[in-house]
Amino acid sequence: MGHSFRVYRKEEHHVSGESTTRDGRPAPMPYSTFFADGGIAFHAGDPSRSSAGCIRMETPDAQATFAELQNGDKVQVVNASQEAAARGA
Repeated sequence: MGHSFRVYRKEEHHVSGESTTRDGRPAPMPYSTFFADGGIAFHAGDPSRSSAGCIRMETPDAQATFAELQNGDKVQVVNASQEAAARGA
C-alpha cells in the first residue's frame, strides 16, 4: 500500500496461476488489471476472501476499473477508511 504503480497488462478473462477453485481448476480472475510484479491485479472476486496480494472487487467495480484504466496509467493502493480519516471526510 501507498506505492505508485503503473498498469502493465489487462485481461478480461484471466485465470490464476496460483489459486484454484475447490475442484482444483485455476481460479477465475475476471477483469484483471495488472499493476505490480508477481501478477498482482485489481479483479472481480469476493472482497471478503483473503488474497495472495490482488485487490478483489465487486464485479461492477472491477468492470469499471478495467474499462477506465489503460496500460501505463498510474495507480496507488490505499486503505480507503484511513484516507478518508486523513482528509477529514
